[in-house]
Amino acid sequence: MEKVLDFFNIDENVFLSIKKDITSFVKSYFDGTMDSKARLLFSYLDGIDNNCEEYLQFGADKCAVDNFFDFCKDLNIDTQQNLLRIVNEKNKFNDCLKGFHFYSRDKKLTFTCSTVGNYMHYFGITGEANEILRAFEIFCKRARYDEVSFGHRDFI
Repeated sequence: MEKVLDFFNIDENVFLSIKKDITSFVKSYFDGTMDSKARLLFSYLDGIDNNCEEYLQFGADKCAVDNFFDFCKDLNIDTQQNLLRIVNEKNKFNDCLKGFHFYSRDKKLTFTCSTVGNYMHYFGITGEANEILRAFEIFCKRARYDEVSFGHRDFI
């Protein structure tokens, strides 16, 4: 948690508020209280454990790592076995929005990237709070990016 507090220059109360809001949001997906149309946008959550106590998330834009497969291995993701889905959709903002959704072997986190490889462009990750904190430390050691945000994962 200290890494996040220092990196984003936030205090513990702000961090706890973010965690509470994300946990409430993710749980609304799993318990069915989220609006059914909104629920379609967050189907990547299907890949994670719905019994976690608390959830967190972060995202980055124009993101790259030295070795995508080593990065995934550090996140406990087998890219051959744990690909949730490949999304190819057209919308009013993009001619074609492509996303790859992966989840960890223990289903404690899921991440989305717009390309598979050392340059991911977009990267967003959601999961069990402690696993996300661990993932953020790995991310800080391995990734380069233009922007990173904590508490949401949308840059597209």
